[in-house]
Amino acid sequence: MLILLYVQNERSYDRHFEKAERIYRLNVEYTIGDKVDTYANVPRPLAPTLKKEYPEVIDATRLVKFNRYSGNSVLLRDSETINSEIQEDLVFYADSTFFNIFEHAFLQGNPNTAL
Repeated sequence: MLILLYVQNERSYDRHFEKAERIYRLNVEYTIGDKVDTYANVPRPLAPTLKKEYPEVIDATRLVKFNRYSGNSVLLRDSETINSEIQEDLVFYADSTFFNIFEHAFLQGNPNTAL
């Protein structure tokens, strides 16, 4: 039962995206002594390099947590509206190609100009 639940969970990631079967996440594995750690943190040049050197890579995008080292939240302000501020804990930098891979409905604007 545990194996079934594990496999079901692993196969459920990102299934709500139209091209889910073509989306891959790259990880790096670090070994220090007897300890092995896996992170979704690969060198930044890897995405454009894979796209350039492997024709089967249609597109690539990178995400980096804005405050991953400080752990602090980020204050966001609307430059056009006075007193319009929100404190956000999860802010990420994303490549302009992000919405080519991960489709999202927009309430305003469009994916071509969002990033």
